Amino acid sequence: MVFIDADKLRYKDYYSLLLQHKMVRSGGLILADNVLWRGLVFDMSEEGQASGKEDKEDKRARAMVDFLDIVKNDDRVEMVLTCCCF
Repeated sequence: MVFIDADKLRYKDYYSLLLQHKMVRSGGLILADNVLWRGLVFDMSEEGQASGKEDKEDKRARAMVDFLDIVKNDDRVEMVLTCCCF
């Protein structure tokens, strides 16, 4: 099992390295923390922000959207998304 909880802007890089270097066995788990990034992921359109100006939070949310899209379209893995609210 690998737990990714690091620089949100580089999640897709960490994911690629894990699979490229076969650091997770078949049947293993890759857990990625905070992929919905404070709910901002739901507010992101494919075009980004209308003004074209993204702040730090928007950039992190955009990075999570890109990461989730990569995982969703990767035939090597099965994606499961869960949400825990406390």
